[in-house]
Amino acid sequence: MRAGGTFARDWQLIKLSRTWHPHDLSGAILERLLEAHNPLVVTEIGKAARALGSEEGKQFRERMPAAMDEVTVLESFFLVGGIWCEAARKEEGAMLRIRKDTGTFLGGAGHLEAIAIPFLAGIIEAIAPGAQVREYGDLLEVLVLATP
Repeated sequence: MRAGGTFARDWQLIKLSRTWHPHDLSGAILERLLEAHNPLVVTEIGKAARALGSEEGKQFRERMPAAMDEVTVLESFFLVGGIWCEAARKEEGAMLRIRKDTGTFLGGAGHLEAIAIPFLAGIIEAIAPGAQVREYGDLLEVLVLATP
């Protein structure tokens, strides 16, 4: 309470502060920009998300042991992010299948696929350069070729 205020005014401010909740303005703005379906805006948002994902992926890779293979690093990242992942390993590489409706990046309200999928693609490319990411129904498929 500030000096010189009235009790009634201060009481109203206290009541207001109890119902005030911080707002995620950036999320609301992004949703509105994406809802407008402007191809240039959607493309630029996707580029920014992919670049941020690439930065995150490089940092994540640096924290993992150097001897750990790319597929294990990716599986670790998905596990930490709560993202359902199924990996099939063969001599020529590995196929990872990721469900779009799970995890901190892809599932739940407020997580827009137009942002989350490019972000994850950036992470995957940073951890496993040359990996191929494609959408297949409700899955993302990641093909990681074995390094010679």
